[in-house]
Amino acid sequence: MDCKKVALSAKELLDPDAPAWEQAKPEKVHLDPTPVNTIPSKYIDETVDPKEIGKIRNVEARSLHNGKEIFVRLEWADETQNDGVNDSSWFADGIAMLFPMSEQAPLATMGSTTEPVNAWHWRADFENKPKNVVAAGLGTVQRSEKSPLMAASSWKEGKWQVVLGRALEIPALAKETIQLKPGGRFKVGIAAWDGGSGERGGVKAYTTDWRNLVLEA
Repeated sequence: MDCKKVALSAKELLDPDAPAWEQAKPEKVHLDPTPVNTIPSKYIDETVDPKEIGKIRNVEARSLHNGKEIFVRLEWADETQNDGVNDSSWFADGIAMLFPMSEQAPLATMGSTTEPVNAWHWRADFENKPKNVVAAGLGTVQRSEKSPLMAASSWKEGKWQVVLGRALEIPALAKETIQLKPGGRFKVGIAAWDGGSGERGGVKAYTTDWRNLVLEA
């Protein structure tokens, strides 16, 4: 994924409909369903039909930065807008970006005890207040007390558009956030949840391999 440098403000880049996004190269990202047997939950294993997992198979990703902040626009087809969670049968749509905190962090298991990952997690019921997450393996998700992330979103005509943004470098949260810089090459993964299909937690679609995110100098 190429991240072009532009001379625009955070306010402009946070708008999913901003003309600036036409300058960003779109990249089609393929997702696969999570194998149920890898989810450490007996309840999920007994109640989720594997054939119903992974409704979101493709996400279009575009990225821009202004030298201080980075923004990624993620767009995918979803016939229903699920922006809430009730008792036990309805769940919210969501999307996340994952970054390895070190070179060898495994994607499929969301890192390991020695190689954690950082995730930017947006969910439709978060009111555009995405969560910064650190994980060191399946079932180890920890949210940061204060999230440095920002977001804007829209659902129309059967499509979600979500923009996630953040300062490139956050030294004060170095143990909880990936540090980015212009001219750098970083690994990234994407996960998506179709709430209308009961997807939540580890039940999702995701990239099975790391992809490259290259920031223009």
